[in-house]
Amino acid sequence: MNPQAWWQLLKRYRVNALLLIVISALMLGSSRLGLWRTVEWLVSDQLFQLRDEPEIDDRIVIVTIGEDDIQYVEQWPMADRDLATILRNIKDQKPRAIALDLYRDLAVEPGHDELVEVFQTTPNLIGVTKVAGNIIDPAPVLAEQGQIAANDLFPDADGKIRLGTVLLPNVDGSLITSLPINLALTFLSAENIELELENEAANIYRLGQARFVPLSARDGEYRATDLSNYYLIPLNYRGGLEKFPHISMTEVLENQIPADLFQDKLVLFGPTAPSLNDVHQTPYSNKLFATTDYMPGIVIHANATSQILSSALDGRPMLRLTAKPVSYGIILVGIVLSHCFGVIYIRSRIMSFLGTAGLLTTVTVSAYAFFVNGWIIPIATPIAAIVLTWGITVNTTLWLNLKDAFYRLKVQHKKLEQTYGQLSETTNAYSRFVPFDYLDFLRKNRISDVELGDHVDKQMTILFSDIRSFTSIAEGMTPDQNFQFINNYLQKLSPQIREHRGLIIKFMGDGVMAVFPESSDDAVTSAIAQLRELESFNQKIAAQGFTPIRIGLGIHTGRVMMGIVGEEFRMQGDILSDTVNLTSRLESLTKIYGVS
Repeated sequence: MNPQAWWQLLKRYRVNALLLIVISALMLGSSRLGLWRTVEWLVSDQLFQLRDEPEIDDRIVIVTIGEDDIQYVEQWPMADRDLATILRNIKDQKPRAIALDLYRDLAVEPGHDELVEVFQTTPNLIGVTKVAGNIIDPAPVLAEQGQIAANDLFPDADGKIRLGTVLLPNVDGSLITSLPINLALTFLSAENIELELENEAANIYRLGQARFVPLSARDGEYRATDLSNYYLIPLNYRGGLEKFPHISMTEVLENQIPADLFQDKLVLFGPTAPSLNDVHQTPYSNKLFATTDYMPGIVIHANATSQILSSALDGRPMLRLTAKPVSYGIILVGIVLSHCFGVIYIRSRIMSFLGTAGLLTTVTVSAYAFFVNGWIIPIATPIAAIVLTWGITVNTTLWLNLKDAFYRLKVQHKKLEQTYGQLSETTNAYSRFVPFDYLDFLRKNRISDVELGDHVDKQMTILFSDIRSFTSIAEGMTPDQNFQFINNYLQKLSPQIREHRGLIIKFMGDGVMAVFPESSDDAVTSAIAQLRELESFNQKIAAQGFTPIRIGLGIHTGRVMMGIVGEEFRMQGDILSDTVNLTSRLESLTKIYGVS
């Protein structure tokens, strides 16, 4: 395509191109600035609530500390003696590991010596420390034995916990594992599964079938400031407390434990009581038709641990976020397709509506399908882009069509004004006189008033055209197809008469009678142009399954009377003379000799 053709194409679609550029810049710019991230988070949260919940993970048991348990021990923090009794009762059933999600950096008498003795004789007991923000030291004995992990939780900007930690920098500059990772590694070591470094440059690790890819500022709706220097991954929640076997602290303290409840399991011991202020918002919070749910920190750690075990052993997906360039690509595709559906609104409203609705449905269903398979892709931004683009495109298309119609009306009005201004004292009867080109012709021949019987007598060239054997062709069409076929044919060939200074006198079904007042050359060149247009028309109807047509053309020059015939209430322009009859007969001869 040459530069001029490109320029014509750009000029023709300049408004469409401008719309696409402006809307794309608006949506991508706002997305890059993070204006949509809270909405995206809220929408993706609904996917967790819509998903069919996985089965209960019985590899993990939670010992809960509720409000009733606090009342039972009659003090908080509980005495070290009670805590030692609880840990011994759990230990007696031989779990793989015990996670103590309580800060015990200070002694709580009575019974501190008993607790220290339990710490020293329980190698699979893991204590916690807080290394980010307000630092909280671990239990000294557990720290000396290297049996500690970080239990920090990092909420997003809207306060919800969507990310889990893998590694964190400790206060001494070393790296410390998170509590879920520590528990998972302990559990999997019995299965001879160890953590392996897959890609040192990208900091990617593999644990069985699980693959740990650190979250970066290129992923999802996150920025570098949201991630700091922590190794974070999205949490693929299993559910709330009901998704794990659980027992109250009081029952464990009284040793009312079902047989083998803890055997060969991971046991997480921590608070669920709201008064202990370790409850958090998660994707399960802010349900549309229910009160806000908060999830205890111990349950969040259980979910993170379950995610790692399920991925490493069962192949359950580790949740991933799409990279920003991919998200931008999804948005752009939505904008382009929505614009196309908006452009066709005038030609087919139903197709425009259905296409846009199908596009919105595709985005929503695809997002859910990807989520089930471990990927979170943007939903809110593409949907907003599709709706915005379609609305703007439809309104712009309607406005452009209205503007074009107004322009054509203005041109026609101006032509009418010029004609009426040159034809003084035009009668009301003249309003029944059909085409505008008659007005120009009569003006040139100095007829100032048009009435029944007015005419011009001069030498002109007549042209007749007719479709060969149209009657047999029409028999194979419905009435609608007949009229559509004839109108398409006349709209294709008729302009070639006007462009060569001809006047169309009348349409006679599939035939045309025209006069060329200026020169017989005009009639001949017009006939040649019509035959060329016929080739294009035949190609188009052949693609639609119709048989190509042939036409007959008759041309003759002679004296012609051109004027007004009819009666008072119905008059029209017409031409009369033997020349007309002879031209008609010449056209009929093409049935024998042919013109195509």
